[in-house]
Amino acid sequence: MSRPTRTEAVPNVNVTFLEAAFGEQPLTGKFFPCPTCGMALPVKLSRREKPYCICDDCGNQLFFRGRKGIERLTELIRSKALVSAEDGPGTPASVLYNRLLQLRKELKGLKKRRDFILTDNDLENAIHAVANEIEHVQDGLRQAAKKAPGEGKS
Repeated sequence: MSRPTRTEAVPNVNVTFLEAAFGEQPLTGKFFPCPTCGMALPVKLSRREKPYCICDDCGNQLFFRGRKGIERLTELIRSKALVSAEDGPGTPASVLYNRLLQLRKELKGLKKRRDFILTDNDLENAIHAVANEIEHVQDGLRQAAKKAPGEGKS
């Protein structure tokens, strides 16, 4: 088996399979939040049809690679689970909220890996670590809510 050269297209790292699956380009005209400031970043496609985003304010460059990564990006965008600011930088609370959503999904995935009979101590430690991180992010959100003027405190 020969390795592909740099000029050969590698079929598992582009998004053409998404067009076949959905009948359209699911990432065109969509936005993804900057992990630092929360601003809505337009998803662009490279010459090789790989999605990427650039935040000019923060200097972040996000590149989504591989079939799984591109599928996860598409799923996140379609579900509209992540919050992003449309006209400018988002609040730190929106960045924390997005982190909280991601941690909850990660925790759910880890719990699914549990064996009913045997206990995996490393897995249990990972579950506890993610649960602790969720509490830490929730504390951050509570602090942000106390500092926010007036509305929506709980």
